[in-house]
Amino acid sequence: IHYRFDDGPYQELVLEGNSFNLPVKLADTTDNEHRIEVYAVDIYGVQGDPVVRKYRISKEEPKAEIISPTLDTTVRGVVEISGNASDANGIKEVYLSFDNAVTFNKCTGTETWTYRLDTRNLKSGLHSIYVKPVDGYDISGFYAGLISIDNTPPQVMLDVPSDMTISRGNLALSGRVSDDTQLATCDAVIFSKLQPDKASRTFALPLDPVIQQTLDLSGLPKGEYGIRIVVRDKAGNETVSSRDFILDPDFTDEMIAIASPVRGEFLAGKLRVQGFLKANRLPSAVNLLIDGVDTASITPKPNGWFVLDLPDDALTEGSHTLLVRYTNNENKVITSEPVTINYKPSGPWLLVNAFSSGDYIPGRPWLKGSAGWYLALADAEAESAADMALVSEATQKGKKIDPKAMARSREQGRQVSLIEVSLDNGRTFLPAEGTTNWKFRLETQDYPEGLLPLLLRATYKNGERSVSKVILNLDKTPPSISILHPAEGGRFNQSLKVYGIAKDDVNLAAVKVVLRQGDKAGYQVPAFIQGLYIESGALGETLYNAGLGLTFFDDNVKLQASYGYTPEYNNGEQQRFYGNVFSGKLLANVAALPFGYFFGPDWNFLSANLAVGAKFSYFTQTASGQPLILSAVVGQLEFPRFHFDRLSYFSTLSLYSEIQAWFISAEVSGGIAYRASFGLRSSIF
Repeated sequence: IHYRFDDGPYQELVLEGNSFNLPVKLADTTDNEHRIEVYAVDIYGVQGDPVVRKYRISKEEPKAEIISPTLDTTVRGVVEISGNASDANGIKEVYLSFDNAVTFNKCTGTETWTYRLDTRNLKSGLHSIYVKPVDGYDISGFYAGLISIDNTPPQVMLDVPSDMTISRGNLALSGRVSDDTQLATCDAVIFSKLQPDKASRTFALPLDPVIQQTLDLSGLPKGEYGIRIVVRDKAGNETVSSRDFILDPDFTDEMIAIASPVRGEFLAGKLRVQGFLKANRLPSAVNLLIDGVDTASITPKPNGWFVLDLPDDALTEGSHTLLVRYTNNENKVITSEPVTINYKPSGPWLLVNAFSSGDYIPGRPWLKGSAGWYLALADAEAESAADMALVSEATQKGKKIDPKAMARSREQGRQVSLIEVSLDNGRTFLPAEGTTNWKFRLETQDYPEGLLPLLLRATYKNGERSVSKVILNLDKTPPSISILHPAEGGRFNQSLKVYGIAKDDVNLAAVKVVLRQGDKAGYQVPAFIQGLYIESGALGETLYNAGLGLTFFDDNVKLQASYGYTPEYNNGEQQRFYGNVFSGKLLANVAALPFGYFFGPDWNFLSANLAVGAKFSYFTQTASGQPLILSAVVGQLEFPRFHFDRLSYFSTLSLYSEIQAWFISAEVSGGIAYRASFGLRSSIF
């Protein structure tokens, strides 16, 4: 036979029968369609008609690649995915899948193809894209890529400044930003309210989770401005938060005022001056001026309040004008409004000693103070002279008057008979305990949070009264805190940046970050465990015992393990069960008696519990010579039970008495044996 491939020369092949085989190496041929042509010649040299067959060769799968979007590009909305495909046999079709190869969708184009994907049908995040090119011989290939999708706009919360804040030139920013993927830019745009579309100044802010910056606005004219915090992520999503503020370089919100005494008040005896200030930086001292004379210096407390008790001889009788002032960090003197009072050196007085105005009070504190009657030396001498004159006049008229009795009567009339406290600005009064030294329980659990102004009144036996005022603060809500970064389980080297949010409805004093070694689970007790306690007891099935237990369900269920010992002979009698005793006990409260319910909050520390449960004890020695486990039903009365709220550990201490009913097997004589035991229990936490 003679054969040839495509249009090549004919080649001869000698037959050794009626069939032939032509092996062809793929390395020696090329892709695409080929043709083989064969004709035969018989032994007489007669040539037959040629036979032609066509065949196709594809040495490799078609190739494809995604050109756009690139892996470092985050997209949103409707995005066009484009790429290339190639094969020696040509590209017939290209398909794309965005659901993990469950379905494939036809693309537009072949060697250069595109596909418009609506990313809003997918969740934000990283997704797989699969491309399947098909060549001219229906051979398909496979290519995988990734696409980053973000259709969620970033979040921005601007806590400071608030609307219409007045700035003197530096604008403090405080807030937080976050995004599901990655932030691209965060800008603070300052604009005038007269030209809101034109930026007066733009500041690029760090891309940290927490915004904590101070913007320098020097050079901008005085007026009303707005600030926009514009946050964009890598996909182009944008979020804007805005505030209005006033720029006034001459503005100052610093102030100082006298809270007590108030204008026109009539005072006698001891005089206390209380006030408060607001300053950019707390001054080291506040000066008190009386009638224009610098009289005393006061150190303010960190919350801005100040208190000064004037000496008894600081003022003379009559009208006086009080004024306080301080020098700020710009060497400007900030002065209060003058307060004019009427003062007498001698007379009744009432003071609070436990707290001063501006203090934050804890739960249910005692408000303590003192009251009395101050008599100046000059007034005492005048009273004595008046008494002697009256005695002399009475003697001339033949009457007898005892001057000592008159002095005693005045002294008794000046004694304190009643101290009262008003929580509603004088509408109603509640009596305090004591007179000269008094105390009053502030039931803070019944008061709303915020300012707590108190009006105090002292009544004397001669009918006169004195009044005092104090302004306290009540804050029962703990601050809240959360960590924004780092995420749990992250890995870091050398340095660790921590960002978070801390806020309080009043004012934060400090925020501390503590780094501890090990897993956080090692620093906490499982949530279902409420507490841990220890106890020691006597009598019952043992002579003595000691145990350790856990409490659950608000300390209403106790699970305990204990060890005890029972001697073989006790009180001259041989015991059926003795030796070392290992026990387990389960108790559940069935009744509780809080004494504070009947006698008021002052008795909240005392309570009683009634519990029932079961106990199982393992005795190492018995009369039969074999160890034995016995079970019992127990009833326990825990009284008195003391709880101390101010203690974090060992805050509960109690005595208990217990009745035990033991079920005894009948190896000798069975039945139920009753025992009584007593013990002491203390919580650990």
